[in-house]
Order: sequence, then C-alpha cells, then structure tokens
Amino acid sequence: MAYRLIAVLGVFVLGFLIGSCSLLGFSTPSEPDGTDDLTPDTSLLEVDEDFDAVPGGELSGEVSYKGRYGDELLEGADVSIVQGGKALGRQKTDAGGYFSFDRIPRGNFDLWVSKGEKYAKYEYYETSSDQEDEREWLNAADFLNAKHYLNVYLTGRQTTLRGRVESAEDSSAIAKATVDTYPPTLIVETDSQGEYIIQTDAFEDQISYQVQVRHPRFETNGVVVESLRLAKENKAPLIQLVPRPYDPNVQFKQKRETDDPGEVTSGS
Repeated sequence: MAYRLIAVLGVFVLGFLIGSCSLLGFSTPSEPDGTDDLTPDTSLLEVDEDFDAVPGGELSGEVSYKGRYGDELLEGADVSIVQGGKALGRQKTDAGGYFSFDRIPRGNFDLWVSKGEKYAKYEYYETSSDQEDEREWLNAADFLNAKHYLNVYLTGRQTTLRGRVESAEDSSAIAKATVDTYPPTLIVETDSQGEYIIQTDAFEDQISYQVQVRHPRFETNGVVVESLRLAKENKAPLIQLVPRPYDPNVQFKQKRETDDPGEVTSGS
C-alpha cells in the first residue's frame, strides 16, 4: 500500500511541474509554429482570417514540380500562410499553378505548400537556407506597400522498390544483373546477394510497372508490380532466371572482358 501511495504522489508531482513550466512560459515559441517532421499538413491547422494585415502587402507566385524531365506547373496545390500554429490564409493554385494573397499578417510568418502523397511538402522556413542558423521567416516589414512574387518548387517523394534475383536452377543469388522498369525509372544492378533497390521520385500512382532483369548468362525475365505505395517501401516478387545454353564464344568473350580489359599492342 505504501509503494502504491508513493507512486501516485510521484505522478501528481510530475504533472504539477509540467503544468508549472507551461504557465511560466518555458514552451511559448516566439516564431511561427511548425511541425516536428518536414511534411506540414495545413488541413490540420485552425483557419483564422480575422487578423491585422499589413497595408498594401501582397504575396503571389506559382507552384511547380521539379521533375526529371523539366518543370511542371501544378494545379490544385494547397498554399497556406501560417503563423502561430494557425492558417491565416489558404488557397489552391489554378490551372497555371498560380496563387495570390492580398492580406499579409504582421510579424514573421511561413508559407506551406502541399499536393497529395506524390510530392514532398514545402515549408518556406526550411528551404530558405541549407544552414539551420541562417534560415529566415517571411517578414511583414518586407510587404509594407509592396508586392512579392515567389516561385515554389515541389520535389517528388522518394518511392522504394526492392527485390531479389536468383537462378531458377539452384536458387543461388545472381549478382551484377541489370534491372530496369517499364515505364522507365532507374537502371540498377543486383548486389552480391542478388538484391536490388530502385529508389526514385519517378514512380507514378495507379500505374503497373514491369521489372525487367538481364544478365549475359541467363535468359531475360521479369515481373509485373501493381499498385505501388508512393513515398513508401515496396517489395517486388522474386525473379528467377533460367541459365542460357552453354555457348563457348560467349564464355570466351566474358573471360577476355574480365581478365584482359584492354588489348596490349607490342611494337618492334
């Protein structure tokens, strides 16, 4: 009974100390609230459009996807001005990726942009500098009777597809096999354990991918992977390759490439 009483008192004291710290202001941030991870979700924030705005201030811009084949303007991206843990303005980009806010809050604020699971979410403060001690908030002083235009670039979230290639004859691992996909993403090689990893932002949702494996000593084979989970790790079915019939010419060529990568010409 005595131990139980001590435990209860300990919990009570701990709760009292935590509450006291909050009341004394030890956890009141002086800058706009963000999230612990780098993928802010403004849909979870309270919207407050009743705020004191800077006279004549305007922030506009466009949102693009910085992909492998060039920039693509994004329609329907969520754009929010964030301050003190609240969204003080929220818009969706139009068909040209354009957004515009004509009411800018006083003080420091942030800009959050997101669009579905395919794209990495954007937070201005995190992207203002690679060095944490040099990062800056957007500041109302710069918007007093002034208009600013901001180009926001979203990158794709990395999706991982991993799998294994082995011999259909004895289930041994096949190293240095070439692995690619169709539609094209990346070309990789299997390691000594016959395993491969394709990690890229080029994967699309609602598309089936054919994983193709090639090796000079084996017949080409592949599998179809459906319904990839974007921004997550996915596992492809095991791929087994059938050994090619023995061809001494191919074997000789491979041996020369391995043992003698360059021809040596002797002169008199």
